[in-house]
Amino acid sequence: MKTSHRSRRTIYRRRGIQTLELLFAVPILFALLGAALVYERMLIVESGVTQASIAGAREAGKGASVDEVTGVVNHVLAAYGVAINDRSGSIVVERGGDLAAACGEACAPATPPTGPQEVRVTVCVTLGAGKAAAKGPGILDSLASFLHGKRLCASSLVSQEGPRG
Repeated sequence: MKTSHRSRRTIYRRRGIQTLELLFAVPILFALLGAALVYERMLIVESGVTQASIAGAREAGKGASVDEVTGVVNHVLAAYGVAINDRSGSIVVERGGDLAAACGEACAPATPPTGPQEVRVTVCVTLGAGKAAAKGPGILDSLASFLHGKRLCASSLVSQEGPRG
C-alpha cells in the first residue's frame, strides 16, 4: 500500500499541533494539581486545629491549668506539623464567663459567653507563620503564599467538672 506524499505531511503537521496542545495543557494541569495539594494541606491543618481545641477543652473541663491545656493542644498539633508560639497562633481558655488566660497572639474569644459551669477553649493558628506554614516542595510553598497570614480558628465548649484531686 502506497501512501501519498500529501497525507504523510498532514500526519506530521497534526503531530506538531498535538505537541503544542500538550505544551499548553501540562503547566495548567500541574498548577491545578499543586493548588489541590495546598488546599488538601490546609484542610488537614484545619482538622488538626479542631481536634486540638476539643482535646484542650476536654482537659480544661477536668480542671487542668492553662499550661497543661497548652501542652495538650501543642501535642495534638505536633502530629500535623504545627506548633503554637507567640507568632503562629493562640490558645484562649474561658472558664465560667471569665477569660482565664490567653497564650500567644490574642484572638477574639468566641461568642456567646460561657455559662457558670462551662469551659471554652479557642485555638487559632496563623498560616505561614513559624511551623504553621505548609511544608513541602518549594513550588508548593510558592503556591501557598496566598494563604500567608490567614487564620484557622476552632472553639470547643464543655461542662466543667469538679477540681482535680
